[in-house]
Amino acid sequence: MYVNVEVRTPKGRVDMVIRTLTTLYVVELKLNKTADIALEQINLRNYPERFALCGLPIVKVGINFDSERHTLGGIGLLNKELEGTFCEMYRAMK
Repeated sequence: MYVNVEVRTPKGRVDMVIRTLTTLYVVELKLNKTADIALEQINLRNYPERFALCGLPIVKVGINFDSERHTLGGIGLLNKELEGTFCEMYRAMK
């Protein structure tokens, strides 16, 4: 597994890129926002384009941290099979 942070792209910096033998994860982190906003940034800035030639499936991951509760506020995943949809994988109990 390979992990890199603050990876430059033509339209900004990806917070984290995780590469495994089978998948590449493009991760955007937010504080006191939503996982959906993080995923929107990945899409608007087209971060996956920089990794298109790697030959691996790309999964977009948005993670929000809640500073008041000191926990995860939400995690969202998007991949090609789910294109155009948002899957909320974790939501902190309120």
